[in-house]
Amino acid sequence: MRAPGTGAVRAAALGLAAAVAVAGAIAWARWNRDEARIARALADLVRNAGKDGREGAVAAAARAQAVADAFAEEAETTTDLLPVAVNGRSEIASAVFQSRAAFDAIRIELYDRTLELDGPRGAATMRLTAVAHLGREGATERVVREFELDWSREPEGWRVRAARTVAPLRRLPGPLSAPRPPG
Repeated sequence: MRAPGTGAVRAAALGLAAAVAVAGAIAWARWNRDEARIARALADLVRNAGKDGREGAVAAAARAQAVADAFAEEAETTTDLLPVAVNGRSEIASAVFQSRAAFDAIRIELYDRTLELDGPRGAATMRLTAVAHLGREGATERVVREFELDWSREPEGWRVRAARTVAPLRRLPGPLSAPRPPG
Protein backbone atom coordinates (compact mmCIF):
# COMPACT_ATOMS: atom_id res chain seq x y z
CA MET A 1 0.00 0.00 0.00
CA ARG A 2 1.28 3.47 -0.90
CA ALA A 3 1.55 6.29 1.54
CA PRO A 4 -1.08 9.00 1.06
CA GLY A 5 0.05 11.82 -1.28
CA THR A 6 2.97 9.96 -2.93
CA GLY A 7 1.17 10.01 -6.29
CA ALA A 8 0.88 13.79 -6.12
CA VAL A 9 4.56 14.10 -5.19
CA ARG A 10 5.55 11.80 -8.04
CA ALA A 11 3.37 13.76 -10.50
CA ALA A 12 4.88 17.05 -9.31
CA ALA A 13 8.42 15.64 -9.66
CA LEU A 14 7.67 14.38 -13.18
CA GLY A 15 6.13 17.75 -14.09
CA LEU A 16 9.20 19.56 -12.79
CA ALA A 17 11.53 17.21 -14.70
CA ALA A 18 9.53 17.76 -17.88
CA ALA A 19 9.67 21.55 -17.43
CA VAL A 20 13.44 21.41 -16.90
CA ALA A 21 13.84 19.22 -20.00
CA VAL A 22 11.77 21.60 -22.14
CA ALA A 23 13.68 24.63 -20.83
CA GLY A 24 16.96 22.85 -21.57
CA ALA A 25 15.83 22.01 -25.11
CA ILE A 26 14.80 25.62 -25.73
CA ALA A 27 18.12 26.93 -24.37
CA TRP A 28 20.06 24.40 -26.47
CA ALA A 29 18.12 25.37 -29.62
CA ARG A 30 18.76 29.07 -29.01
CA TRP A 31 22.44 28.42 -28.31
CA ASN A 32 22.86 26.39 -31.50
CA ARG A 33 20.80 28.41 -33.95
CA ASP A 34 22.72 30.23 -36.66
CA GLU A 35 22.02 33.72 -35.31
CA ALA A 36 23.51 32.80 -31.94
CA ARG A 37 26.55 31.18 -33.54
CA ILE A 38 27.21 34.29 -35.64
CA ALA A 39 26.77 36.52 -32.56
CA ARG A 40 29.32 34.42 -30.63
CA ALA A 41 31.77 34.50 -33.55
CA LEU A 42 31.43 38.29 -33.74
CA ALA A 43 31.89 38.65 -29.98
CA ASP A 44 35.09 36.57 -30.17
CA LEU A 45 36.35 38.67 -33.08
CA VAL A 46 35.72 41.93 -31.18
CA ARG A 47 37.28 40.55 -27.97
CA ASN A 48 40.42 39.46 -29.83
CA ALA A 49 40.68 42.76 -31.72
CA GLY A 50 40.60 44.69 -28.46
CA LYS A 51 43.62 45.50 -26.38
CA ASP A 52 44.00 46.57 -22.78
CA GLY A 53 47.51 47.97 -22.45
CA ARG A 54 50.83 46.95 -23.93
CA GLU A 55 51.37 43.31 -24.82
CA GLY A 56 54.25 41.12 -25.89
CA ALA A 57 54.92 40.15 -29.49
CA VAL A 58 53.82 36.53 -29.04
CA ALA A 59 50.52 37.52 -27.41
CA ALA A 60 49.94 40.19 -30.07
CA ALA A 61 50.58 37.69 -32.87
CA ALA A 62 48.22 35.16 -31.28
CA ARG A 63 45.45 37.75 -30.96
CA ALA A 64 45.97 38.93 -34.56
CA GLN A 65 45.77 35.33 -35.77
CA ALA A 66 42.60 34.78 -33.70
CA VAL A 67 41.02 37.78 -35.44
CA ALA A 68 42.10 36.43 -38.84
CA ASP A 69 40.66 33.02 -37.97
CA ALA A 70 37.22 34.64 -37.72
CA PHE A 71 37.45 35.18 -41.49
CA ALA A 72 37.05 32.65 -44.30
CA GLU A 73 40.28 31.47 -45.91
CA GLU A 74 39.82 33.68 -48.98
CA ALA A 75 38.03 36.58 -47.27
CA GLU A 76 38.03 40.04 -48.80
CA THR A 77 38.09 43.27 -46.80
CA THR A 78 37.54 46.71 -48.28
CA THR A 79 37.42 49.47 -45.70
CA ASP A 80 38.37 53.11 -45.62
CA LEU A 81 40.54 52.32 -42.58
CA LEU A 82 43.23 50.66 -44.72
CA PRO A 83 44.85 52.14 -47.86
CA VAL A 84 44.42 48.88 -49.82
CA ALA A 85 42.08 45.90 -49.80
CA VAL A 86 43.28 43.06 -47.58
CA ASN A 87 42.49 39.53 -48.75
CA GLY A 88 43.01 36.17 -47.12
CA ARG A 89 43.72 35.20 -43.55
CA SER A 90 47.49 35.78 -43.70
CA GLU A 91 47.11 39.36 -44.98
CA ILE A 92 44.35 40.01 -42.43
CA ALA A 93 46.53 38.69 -39.58
CA SER A 94 49.41 40.94 -40.69
CA ALA A 95 47.19 44.03 -41.01
CA VAL A 96 45.58 43.40 -37.61
CA PHE A 97 48.98 42.87 -35.96
CA GLN A 98 50.28 46.17 -37.37
CA SER A 99 47.10 48.07 -36.53
CA ARG A 100 46.98 46.79 -32.94
CA ALA A 101 50.68 47.63 -32.45
CA ALA A 102 49.96 51.30 -33.20
CA PHE A 103 47.81 51.67 -30.05
CA ASP A 104 48.21 51.05 -26.33
CA ALA A 105 44.52 50.26 -25.85
CA ILE A 106 41.63 49.36 -28.15
CA ARG A 107 38.03 48.99 -27.05
CA ILE A 108 35.30 48.25 -29.59
CA GLU A 109 31.57 48.69 -29.07
CA LEU A 110 28.94 47.47 -31.53
CA TYR A 111 25.55 49.07 -32.17
CA ASP A 112 22.61 48.75 -34.56
CA ARG A 113 23.27 45.18 -35.60
CA THR A 114 20.95 43.74 -38.21
CA LEU A 115 21.28 40.24 -39.63
CA GLU A 116 19.73 38.81 -42.77
CA LEU A 117 20.13 35.06 -42.71
CA ASP A 118 19.89 32.79 -45.75
CA GLY A 119 20.11 29.50 -43.89
CA PRO A 120 19.64 27.13 -46.84
CA ARG A 121 22.60 28.72 -48.66
CA GLY A 122 24.68 28.96 -45.49
CA ALA A 123 25.09 32.70 -45.88
CA ALA A 124 24.24 35.81 -43.90
CA THR A 125 24.73 39.57 -44.18
CA MET A 126 25.17 41.75 -41.12
CA ARG A 127 25.21 45.52 -40.91
CA LEU A 128 26.53 47.16 -37.79
CA THR A 129 27.97 50.33 -36.39
CA ALA A 130 31.32 50.01 -34.64
CA VAL A 131 32.78 52.56 -32.26
CA ALA A 132 36.48 52.04 -31.61
CA HIS A 133 38.13 53.80 -28.68
CA LEU A 134 41.83 53.93 -29.58
CA GLY A 135 44.27 54.86 -26.83
CA ARG A 136 47.82 56.02 -27.39
CA GLU A 137 50.12 57.85 -24.98
CA GLY A 138 47.28 58.78 -22.62
CA ALA A 139 45.00 60.22 -25.32
CA THR A 140 41.92 58.46 -26.68
CA GLU A 141 40.56 58.82 -30.19
CA ARG A 142 37.08 57.67 -31.10
CA VAL A 143 36.42 56.25 -34.57
CA VAL A 144 32.90 55.42 -35.77
CA ARG A 145 32.21 53.33 -38.87
CA GLU A 146 29.32 51.39 -40.32
CA PHE A 147 30.24 47.99 -41.71
CA GLU A 148 28.62 45.29 -43.75
CA LEU A 149 29.85 41.75 -43.10
CA ASP A 150 29.03 38.80 -45.32
CA TRP A 151 29.16 35.54 -43.39
CA SER A 152 29.40 31.97 -44.69
CA ARG A 153 28.86 28.68 -42.91
CA GLU A 154 32.19 26.85 -43.12
CA PRO A 155 33.03 23.37 -41.76
CA GLU A 156 34.66 25.01 -38.70
CA GLY A 157 31.72 27.37 -38.09
CA TRP A 158 30.49 30.75 -39.31
CA ARG A 159 33.25 32.92 -40.82
CA VAL A 160 33.34 36.43 -42.33
CA ARG A 161 33.61 36.06 -46.10
CA ALA A 162 33.72 39.80 -46.86
CA ALA A 163 33.91 42.99 -44.80
CA ARG A 164 33.41 46.47 -46.15
CA THR A 165 32.81 49.99 -44.92
CA VAL A 166 29.35 51.26 -45.80
CA ALA A 167 29.33 54.71 -47.39
CA PRO A 168 28.46 57.26 -44.70
CA LEU A 169 25.35 59.37 -44.98
CA ARG A 170 26.13 62.82 -46.26
CA ARG A 171 24.54 65.99 -44.94
CA LEU A 172 22.58 68.01 -47.44
CA PRO A 173 24.09 71.41 -48.26
CA GLY A 174 22.75 74.40 -46.39
CA PRO A 175 21.01 74.61 -43.03
CA LEU A 176 18.32 72.05 -42.36
CA SER A 177 15.83 74.74 -41.30
CA ALA A 178 16.18 76.89 -44.43
CA PRO A 179 12.86 78.04 -45.82
CA ARG A 180 11.67 76.31 -48.98
CA PRO A 181 11.26 78.40 -52.10
CA PRO A 182 7.62 78.99 -53.06
CA GLY A 183 6.06 76.78 -55.69
